[in-house]
Amino acid sequence: MQQLFKTKSLVSVPTQPLSQRTIEQSYRINSPTNLTLNIFNPGASPKALIAYYVKDSTGAQYANSNWPGPTIPPAIAISVNILIDGRGFTFQTGMSYTVTIIDSTYDQFTFTTS
Repeated sequence: MQQLFKTKSLVSVPTQPLSQRTIEQSYRINSPTNLTLNIFNPGASPKALIAYYVKDSTGAQYANSNWPGPTIPPAIAISVNILIDGRGFTFQTGMSYTVTIIDSTYDQFTFTTS
């Protein structure tokens, strides 16, 4: 069963102007190993996503540092699937997760689901 949740918190790198940040609009837990983020790029240039890191509320972490992620065009929102292997933890409804996404310029975007 798919569940759609609005995020309650969003953390972005504070040194970036708003036009360079990405904004998470919502998320959905699709399965114990698949989380979808709906991300908006409010900037004037595309964001090529190259890596992500997921941490659960106990501190367990999953890293995908060689991710051929999508490129988010300017002023566009897209859905991004975040997959984990399920060994350290799994996605569960009602739990909090922090997802850090790295783009090709090594800017970090951190999203917290709750």
